[in-house]
Amino acid sequence: MHALVTLAFVFTLVAAKCDSSHAPQLEWSRLASGSHLDIVFERPTLWVVKSGAEVKKFGPELLEKLASVDFEKQVAVIVAAQVPTGGYQLQIVAIKPTEQSKLTVTAQLSAPPPASMTTMVVSQPHSVALL
Repeated sequence: MHALVTLAFVFTLVAAKCDSSHAPQLEWSRLASGSHLDIVFERPTLWVVKSGAEVKKFGPELLEKLASVDFEKQVAVIVAAQVPTGGYQLQIVAIKPTEQSKLTVTAQLSAPPPASMTTMVVSQPHSVALL
């Protein structure tokens, strides 16, 4: 059995295109996941991306995955962690409203099974959801 860590982030949507006043009907969908971003960070992080121009800083892999997003109607939520080897997976499992304009994003980071063969390179597992 491999280790599972749950990460929780609370953020406020300010001037975003989605309206959290309809909290019970909040719709979101998983768009993509991967293991590398072209951005430096030290601890588990959440980004809210509101335009195609903002996506460029994450690198070509994510830019391609978000190419079809209409940022006039949606925002992208990216959760990422930096880990010491390959084999980790990160998945957004819930996005729930907590109070006016605030959302809680819950993600799970799973480690590779013990004694499994993994790449010996720093990885950045990430998950992307659309609101």
